[in-house]
Amino acid sequence: MERNLAGRTSRGALSLMGAQAVFVISSYALHMVLARLLGPAGYGTYGVVFNLLSILFVVVSAGLPQAVARYVGADHGQAERIRRSALGMQTLGSLALAGTLVLASGPIAWLLADPSLLPYLQLSALAIPPYALYSLWAGYLGGLRLFGRQATIVALYGTLKVLAVCLPAVVWGVAGALAGLAVAPLGAIIAALGLTPSVASEGQGGVTARALLRFAAPFAVFAVAAEALTLLDLFLAKAFVGDAVAIGYYTAASTIARVPYFLFIGLASAVLPAVAHSEARGEREATVRLARQALRIVVLTAVPAVGFAALAAGPAIDLLYSSAYAPAARQLPLLTAGMSLAALFRVCANLEAGAGRERRGMAVGLIALAAGLAGGVPLTATWGLTGAALSNLLMGVVASGLALVLLARSQPQAVPWLTGARSVLAVLPALALAKLLPVSTAGLVLDLLGGGATYLLALLVLREVGREDLRLARSLLPGGKASRLRLE
Repeated sequence: MERNLAGRTSRGALSLMGAQAVFVISSYALHMVLARLLGPAGYGTYGVVFNLLSILFVVVSAGLPQAVARYVGADHGQAERIRRSALGMQTLGSLALAGTLVLASGPIAWLLADPSLLPYLQLSALAIPPYALYSLWAGYLGGLRLFGRQATIVALYGTLKVLAVCLPAVVWGVAGALAGLAVAPLGAIIAALGLTPSVASEGQGGVTARALLRFAAPFAVFAVAAEALTLLDLFLAKAFVGDAVAIGYYTAASTIARVPYFLFIGLASAVLPAVAHSEARGEREATVRLARQALRIVVLTAVPAVGFAALAAGPAIDLLYSSAYAPAARQLPLLTAGMSLAALFRVCANLEAGAGRERRGMAVGLIALAAGLAGGVPLTATWGLTGAALSNLLMGVVASGLALVLLARSQPQAVPWLTGARSVLAVLPALALAKLLPVSTAGLVLDLLGGGATYLLALLVLREVGREDLRLARSLLPGGKASRLRLE
């Protein structure tokens, strides 16, 4: 039973990571088009406003939606009651948050030393309520462990966002792009309504609105802190460097570096309700197996990402953004390392939250954010954009280090320390091969494929990847067992 739950959740997590990959690809297609439409200065303005909006998106996506995922995952019999209660609170809360952003736009523009941001910040507030409702439905489907359906609406939202943002940007520039963010979630919401099953309520009472808020509040603080860990450096760069074109370069590097982070958001979303379910049934062995497998996926993916970012930063920038953004390559390796560590922290914190220890993630996130602010101000003031990137890495090291230590104390067998060592050893021959080959924009994809194959072979030789991993990968292919499996 426990092994079956772990296997189903691993497949569900990878399905969500696949959907998140579609989301990431579509998001990068969006950024590639916007960067060319708006130019470095306009793209830098869009990047600052959008990333600030992203923090507010986290408030409405990681508070109540994650509380819904946790409590529905623990007891499906209360699912309908939980959904109705959360829907009203989410609607009112998102409207209040949008109004707050409108009122605070002036002070925010002043803090960032750019009064021209004021109308853009106010316009961006329109996107908060629809995104909040989309996030709630995604969390509800995740709580029911209908990961395939959850993955569908995540991928759909990412695809619709490209059209909804880019088309208005052609006519109205930055303002059109920001207005499109309010339209993109609507199609995903309509799809979610059709994909949401009717669930019969069982028993009386159940989870109260107060219980949802008691979980949502610290988890939202944690999630905002986690998101701010990946964005504080951009705001420091904007405040201390100021030059719009330079901020456009930095936004490009930051956007590419966030690929690992975006991918692992899907994994983090899947493990929270799964751990809550196994904990509610007293299946401790399943909880440990889930945690270990989730952390293995993060480490095995993040280590080569950082290595290849260091080798191929220039060609990657040229391919995705054009040669006009070439200076962005200087900060890309540091940012990729920092973002990968932030992703590791996010997964660790969700594992803790699923087991009822959500305040740990909140505390660690706030400590890391304080460290980043304390170190980031002098670093950015002294070394400009490179100092800002170093502050991002500093926050990632503090957050992931503390999170792993805390998780190891509560679940010693869940932390795959040996996997980290093996992944570093496995990536060395892959990087050596890539170093021997001429890294160019035209050959970048072939270089990555060759390096990836070498890395996988090294993992097989080191026995880090085995038959069970390959069987899981095959089950995700069309016609495999996972494609026919209903995660219920």
